[in-house]
Amino acid sequence: MKKALLITAMLILASLPATSTATEEDSIDCVLNKLQAACKRVCAETKDREACDLGFPEMIQQRMQRRQAARDLAQKYMESLNCEAGKKLSETGAEDERPHFNFESCQAERKFEAVKKTRDPQALYLSAVRYESEGERSKAKTIYLLIMERFSTGPMAIKSADRLAALTDVQAIESSNSSREHATRQASQDAERRASDLKRSVERASSEAGSRAYQACRIEMDSCYSKGGKNCYRSCDALR
Repeated sequence: MKKALLITAMLILASLPATSTATEEDSIDCVLNKLQAACKRVCAETKDREACDLGFPEMIQQRMQRRQAARDLAQKYMESLNCEAGKKLSETGAEDERPHFNFESCQAERKFEAVKKTRDPQALYLSAVRYESEGERSKAKTIYLLIMERFSTGPMAIKSADRLAALTDVQAIESSNSSREHATRQASQDAERRASDLKRSVERASSEAGSRAYQACRIEMDSCYSKGGKNCYRSCDALR
């Protein structure tokens, strides 16, 4: 049974697919970690050393180390903007050892670095405007600041300062709106919570008042009967 488990683990290991996203990489890492733990546990418990001599736990460990080495290399390629090498790494080698590499993101960063090296202030300004229109505000702000620093006496520096100020105002307004929306939601939640608490308090007070009225009714009725009175019955249950 334990040997069969090790063989099953090896079959799973051999059938692991290639990854295309970081989430899939994490999922395969999870599978490998669980397989390794299961194999080590079985090998520690079994007396059948033949199964463990196949080296399944060590093979899984080696596979995990190769996957990590490939991820480290992919990160190095991303940081150096060596996009083609990163793409090739993600497409070659054992399927489950191929790291996720965002080729499009790498190209975009490489293009941005090239744009920053542009010596034409007008071309730089137009690039910043384009980044701003595409929602890449951080990149737009970086280029506006570059223009103001490199060409401080030119007309593009003035235009860049205006765009940067407007962009900062827009972000401040959006942040303020977001804060107001959060405050409104919080106030609404607080009001609902207070209303709920008040409702429970009223219901509890009403229940306690009904209980006291019921007890008083019962005492009055019992006292009436104890004195031999007639027509002592009261509908006390209706008071609760």
